[in-house]
Amino acid sequence: MLKTALFVLSIINTACGLFLAGAYFFANSDGGIPFIALATGIALIIQGGYTVLYAGGGLDAWGEMATQLFVSGETASILAGGLAAAQGVFYNLHPRNGDYEFLPMSLGIFMVAQAVVGLLYASSVSSTKRADAIH
Repeated sequence: MLKTALFVLSIINTACGLFLAGAYFFANSDGGIPFIALATGIALIIQGGYTVLYAGGGLDAWGEMATQLFVSGETASILAGGLAAAQGVFYNLHPRNGDYEFLPMSLGIFMVAQAVVGLLYASSVSSTKRADAIH
């Protein structure tokens, strides 16, 4: 069940990242979308894509290195998502032209949520591998 939740969150993350990055490039003619929206979008795309590859077994040939990169990336995603959420809060305190930006802040929180589920998944998979190695 944890793997299914991780897949769903990862696919949603990737789609939201594509939307956010696309909005920055294609709907930002007046400069109203802050750069943090693009940075958050790119981070969501990378996080979601790598997680789908990792959980789907596409990186099994990398062995333990894939898990180490996954855990490192998810830990970095907690930091990046937390910074995106904090930046969104600070930006919304005094928004330019009265335009509040809730999407990057919300997606930062979503990035943290997916990272936590990813770390729980990595922990459960490594525990299973260790138990199999012992027996």
